[in-house]
Amino acid sequence: MTLKLDMRKASIRIEWCFLESMLQKVGFADKVGSIDSQVCFPRLDTRWSLGATKKYERRGWIHGCKVANGAPKISRMLFTDDSYLYYKATVQEAL
Repeated sequence: MTLKLDMRKASIRIEWCFLESMLQKVGFADKVGSIDSQVCFPRLDTRWSLGATKKYERRGWIHGCKVANGAPKISRMLFTDDSYLYYKATVQEAL
């Protein structure tokens, strides 16, 4: 089983000019710069989920997958804005 976590920035899906003008009209003109930085450059913290994944592997609760005999098991791959998690396709590991 593969779970893909897509960390797209919200700024990709919104019209920033519209959002900025609306924020100014409702009284947030002095906050537009800090809101802009949060929307366009969000910080994501994946330490908890990666730490939990390692702990669950050590306890035998989840298992990664192998691409070939003799290859190590892989349970996660991390990229710039995407993460892939690999588990056995069982109800227990899905939970």
